[in-house]
Amino acid sequence: MAYETIMRYRTLISIHCVVLLLITVQIATAQTKSRVIPFPAWSIDETDSPVGLELVEIRIAGKPIALDTPFDAGDDWLKNITLTVKNIGDKPIVAFSVGGGLLNGISEELPVHAYFKYGITWKWGNNFNPDKEKHHGPLFNVGDTVELSYANVDLRPRGVLAKEGEGAFSKLKFMLPAIQYSDGSSPCIVRIRFPKGAQN
Repeated sequence: MAYETIMRYRTLISIHCVVLLLITVQIATAQTKSRVIPFPAWSIDETDSPVGLELVEIRIAGKPIALDTPFDAGDDWLKNITLTVKNIGDKPIVAFSVGGGLLNGISEELPVHAYFKYGITWKWGNNFNPDKEKHHGPLFNVGDTVELSYANVDLRPRGVLAKEGEGAFSKLKFMLPAIQYSDGSSPCIVRIRFPKGAQN
């Protein structure tokens, strides 16, 4: 009798372990879905514009990501993005920002003449007014690289994304960067060089 009781007890434990494993797998699967960061065609179309920055690498939770190639990531994928950016221009930079618009589906495209409702931008440095002051902050010198994380995203857009739910977005489309150089100049259009995507 004692033997049968022990065997039933072991069977119940085994069933509970299997159920817990299945639940864990289902939760993990529900938290991850396909995302994509397309290679921006405009980065090679605007050949007459100066190139000031190079996006050397994109990592999500420490894992390198290739442009144009879908990848699986959890709801915190935007928070886990790290950008390695290099100054490949001919002048030191005092401030720059790089980012883009967000879409829900990996196959979704923005309609013609429409604007992105949501976006994310990483910033470095501090802008200044060259007509009223001199810059006294750090410089992003030519040839230097810097890593940008979620800490470089302003609090206000962070709040907007948190309200909407970062996991709701599956596509990040990079847009033109903004740069201010140490001489105070801020070109209207400056390009950023991207790592080649799967189709480039």
